[in-house]
Amino acid sequence: IDITTPIEGDNIVNAAEDGDVTISGTTTDVEDGQVVTVTFDDGVNPPVTTTATVSGNAWTATDADISGLNNGT
Repeated sequence: IDITTPIEGDNIVNAAEDGDVTISGTTTDVEDGQVVTVTFDDGVNPPVTTTATVSGNAWTATDADISGLNNGT
């Protein structure tokens, strides 16, 4: 599983965007209909997890609320 960049268009998630982050990516040898799990983790606060369904070796997870995580890279 790979993440496709840029995230949020400019590869930066700012305060105006952190309540509904969309992240996309690709897979290899994953059947259509399988679910991938994406976890956002700042190492301090509880991680935020979202899921997406694979279609054509691609996936998109929408509306992840990461506003409770610390800023960083």
